[in-house]
Amino acid sequence: MSASVHPAVPRSRQTPTVRSGTTPPYRSLLRELFWTRTGLLVAVTALTGLGLLVFSASLPPDSLASRIWFALGTGLAAAALFTTAQTVIAADAANRLLVDALARQTQQAMRQLTDEYRAMDLTYLPTHVFESSPRPDPTFNRQLTRDLEASRMYLFRGLSGRHTAARLLTARPRNWEVRVVIADLRASESLRERARYLVGAGYGTSLEKTYAEVRQQVRAGLVGLYLARLRCSRISITVSHSPSLDRFEIFDDSVWVTLYSDISRPAALYPRSLRFGRESFIYTMQRRDFERTTDEAPTELIDPGMAGREFSAMFERLTGDRLTSRELATLQGEFDRFRYRFVTDARLDQPPIPEQVQLDA
Repeated sequence: MSASVHPAVPRSRQTPTVRSGTTPPYRSLLRELFWTRTGLLVAVTALTGLGLLVFSASLPPDSLASRIWFALGTGLAAAALFTTAQTVIAADAANRLLVDALARQTQQAMRQLTDEYRAMDLTYLPTHVFESSPRPDPTFNRQLTRDLEASRMYLFRGLSGRHTAARLLTARPRNWEVRVVIADLRASESLRERARYLVGAGYGTSLEKTYAEVRQQVRAGLVGLYLARLRCSRISITVSHSPSLDRFEIFDDSVWVTLYSDISRPAALYPRSLRFGRESFIYTMQRRDFERTTDEAPTELIDPGMAGREFSAMFERLTGDRLTSRELATLQGEFDRFRYRFVTDARLDQPPIPEQVQLDA
């Protein structure tokens, strides 16, 4: 996860600039003018007026007929000239008015089209994209932590809850309602899928050894969630026989998808991740799928007042493994080392040292 990408509206979708004052040249206006019936009428009127003036000049000077025909010719010529000037001016104003109206309609249509494209982007496109990396990406983790601190709900669906617990212990507390879906340790196939992924990415020496490590991560994640109980109103844990290979983290206004299943890219310890907003269909789909998964699988509840012995009994019910005091100390030590390493690599604030869990508490 090396960089964040904020998709923007493509250039082809941006509203174009329309210059409302653009009009055709006068030459074009005059040509259109004189190739219309109005232009023909003006031409006939002007020629008639000039003809009458010529005719009046051929009559005896100061005669009544000469004066009459001269007056008519002058009037027709003046009317033609006035009509020509008025038509040119009116045509220019009408053309400007038409262009302005068309420009406004075009801008409004383009704004509506751009809004529709933006709505489609919010529905189908991620708001952020983080590429895969061998180490935690600080930009990715800071953005995810901001979403966590702005949310009252944190839903996690994945293999283990180690990162979830580490985030809860690092972020500013909000008394979250946390719901977690993790792998059932008694259904080994999903754990082996993650082990194969890690071996393929070069993070495991053998399948069996990596499988044992993944199984231990799930166990340590349960201890980490118990340590984070005081920062939450409650934590519900659901074990699934077929957990998703990908990781989903759902908040009030966003969903984060980490693509372990993306075979089109090289395997990495921290695969490519996408963030979608609340308006996206991915958010709605994952919320519904999360509800379906938790309704169909056993769920245990961790409340802030849970004692160590109660947690030990819950641990055995979820995993099938009996938790001794020595095993509990080992798992807490593994989680603490993971948490501090993760927080340091992600450049997050160092969390306080958690309490030591005692089974006889």
